[in-house]
Amino acid sequence: MVMNLQSLFHFFRKNLLFFIFFVVNIFFLSQYPFVHSDEPWLSGLSGAIIEAGSFITTEPFFDLLPRYPHAIKVLFHALQIPLIALFDNTPFSVRLLSLLAATAALWLFHRITRAGLGERTAGLLTLLLALDIQFIYQAHFARQEMLLLTVLLGAGLCYMKSLETGERRWIRLCAAAIALSIGIHPNSFLISLVIGGFLLVDLSWPLGMSRRQAAGRFAEYTAILALGALLFVALSFWMDPDFLRNYGAFGRSVGVAEPLYMKFFRFPDFYAKLYHGISGTYYTPDIRLQFFLFAVALAGAVLQLFFHPQSRPWHLRLIAGLLMLNLGTLVLGKYSQPSIILHFPLYLLLLGGLIKTLGTLISSPRWRITVAAIIIGAAGFNSAFNLAREFHLIGPKANTEYESYRDYTENIGRYIPPEATVLANLNTQYYFSAGQLYDFRNLAFLDDRGLTFSGYMRSRGIEYILYPEEMDYIYQHRPVWNILYGNLYPYYRRMQDFLSAETELLGNFSSPVYGMRIAKLSGTRNWQVRVYRVLPDSGDAVDR
Repeated sequence: MVMNLQSLFHFFRKNLLFFIFFVVNIFFLSQYPFVHSDEPWLSGLSGAIIEAGSFITTEPFFDLLPRYPHAIKVLFHALQIPLIALFDNTPFSVRLLSLLAATAALWLFHRITRAGLGERTAGLLTLLLALDIQFIYQAHFARQEMLLLTVLLGAGLCYMKSLETGERRWIRLCAAAIALSIGIHPNSFLISLVIGGFLLVDLSWPLGMSRRQAAGRFAEYTAILALGALLFVALSFWMDPDFLRNYGAFGRSVGVAEPLYMKFFRFPDFYAKLYHGISGTYYTPDIRLQFFLFAVALAGAVLQLFFHPQSRPWHLRLIAGLLMLNLGTLVLGKYSQPSIILHFPLYLLLLGGLIKTLGTLISSPRWRITVAAIIIGAAGFNSAFNLAREFHLIGPKANTEYESYRDYTENIGRYIPPEATVLANLNTQYYFSAGQLYDFRNLAFLDDRGLTFSGYMRSRGIEYILYPEEMDYIYQHRPVWNILYGNLYPYYRRMQDFLSAETELLGNFSSPVYGMRIAKLSGTRNWQVRVYRVLPDSGDAVDR
């Protein structure tokens, strides 16, 4: 009994940082950042899968927007569904999956850094990652990037085990994990390239193995990935016989099918927007400190390739992994801002290599402690600064009150019951009962389906319209923000006529955050949300 208690105490002491990270973050999991429409989009599909009892289903809030079932995200939904079943479909329940994945990612990162750089450097880098605002943000974001990061770090640890033991089973396990992650998100392609970069270094400069061994490892890795890809493609064809055509159409809509030269010209803009915190609707924390640290780490790694041969294998692999990751980002051309988190561990490992090398050159313990304290202090301050801005304590949002998601839904509840059928923004999905919400994105396809605005409202039995001020802003500044809801121009006037003639205004409320989805404007003033009740059909609708 005493031994069991001692073992338990030892386990908690060894993993104290991970427990602290999880517990601290769970307290503001629902509050930071604001709920982005991607989150209810994904969890709404998970809820629909639960209702249908099948993965062969689509989002109920998109009845005109073309959506088709496929297998590329089925594993993500399979992981999300138990949490929804346990805690209901809420921002907390769906974000909990990302926080659990982030805690696992921290543990895996510590294992990798401890094996490659030693215990002290591992502790410093793990604490730095735990304090990183981009990492915290994505641990609170109910998308797939944090799960992909966990898979990447798990695959990286398997790769290191393969070097340590010489056993090929670790490469097979590494490839199998990445192949399974195709069922999480198509960006599994990016993490496959990172490990592929490591293996290409082994093939080009055999470090501790023959070229034949390196070629065998690379062949096994690519074969398992190819089999995994074929499996998910086959499953997708089973779910949708027109999978390639339909998924290709979706890819074209997000820029994946653009010519490579256009993607190349947009590539620097991807980093520039991240550096300056420019975004469409995604929350983008200030990560200029990370850009500085990562630039120093990369420059230091290049110098060490020439002047510190002992660390050359470490730096060659990491640089190759980063090159492949950036090449993959360019080839895909989607330039999704949340995907930047996949780069962070690689840069931190380069930074750790630089710190370790400098530590061997400068023996003063005081110097090492000072450098560690400065880096950790700067990271902590940067995160506190970003959190203060997002909670409207400082910066451009300080002139409005912080609006939580609960505040938003309580305001909605003053006018509309959860079981009502409503036309509204997708970010309201956690308030309304399943199947009761129709999203504004459908309206861009009215003409394609031969429907009028009034006809759509009546045929769906929509009882209320929750109308955010951003709709008027988007129309007035068209076509800049057409990416949010499609082109408003064909139906905007008909919508206004319908609101005037066939609804009554019940009231309005201030919504600084959720009344405006455009990131640079959200929270900057008290945007208004108007609530309309649809009147009974009189038979002489305005656009019939």
